[in-house]
Amino acid sequence: MFRMARKEGQLLVNLKTNYPDVAVDIGKIVLGEISKKKISNNQKRKRSELVKAVCALLNSGGGVVRMEIENKNYYFQEHSIGLDIEQSLRVLIDSAETGEYFTWMQQQSHFLLFVKNLKLWRSTGEKQKLMAREVLDFTDTTHVEFKNFSTRDVLKYIREILLNYVSAFANTQGGYLIFGVDDSSKVVGSHSEVEKEALAKTVADVIGLLRVYHFCRFQATVQFKSNILNVYDKEEHLHGYVCALRGKPFCWAVFHDIPRSWIVKGNTADRLSIKKWT
Repeated sequence: MFRMARKEGQLLVNLKTNYPDVAVDIGKIVLGEISKKKISNNQKRKRSELVKAVCALLNSGGGVVRMEIENKNYYFQEHSIGLDIEQSLRVLIDSAETGEYFTWMQQQSHFLLFVKNLKLWRSTGEKQKLMAREVLDFTDTTHVEFKNFSTRDVLKYIREILLNYVSAFANTQGGYLIFGVDDSSKVVGSHSEVEKEALAKTVADVIGLLRVYHFCRFQATVQFKSNILNVYDKEEHLHGYVCALRGKPFCWAVFHDIPRSWIVKGNTADRLSIKKWT
């Protein structure tokens, strides 16, 4: 379990949100770097509440910490979250790789810290193999989508649907897309004629087709991690593969294709570019 060294006042969980995840509101907070000489007791308390909220969510399957940015002209991509907050989070997870646990997102004057449910990814990510007809210990949810791809035309199937899910996850709160598992969480695997290398290449090629629109000078890219697992039958014969993809929330807009929107220019109707449409 994740533990904190000291206790603070009780935090309130917000149950009246549109988020499918647990959301904890901590109110206004000053983010970014603050001189130790200038940080007030109230600011120290708020930062302590932030860490406490993260600790609670890590121990409860993940969720969202919501806060209002108190300092004006704060911009996450430029000012970061603050070294002291970063260090407190590293101490919580006992790791320098905070990206495995947390995703940050600024929405104008509000800030969201997504605390991930690593149990889900680890249940597939740490395994080297799965058994055919094995039932996974998690289900199809808002942020988890199972797809049965036992068809011989699975590569074509992936090309047809993957962009929709990748862009949808990137534009919201991230998620997991798992090919080779049916709606009842049962491992099915891919068709026996499909090669592992072909699966990996198809996924990489499709994600490379995503169109991204940046609202600022920071040219970030969509982050998606894939994991392809061997599936075996009772006799330990290879029974295909399960392809699991984890997508992170993206800071700007991700498009599956150019918007289907047109504008009249002179005597022609031209299709709007992503930039013009946005």
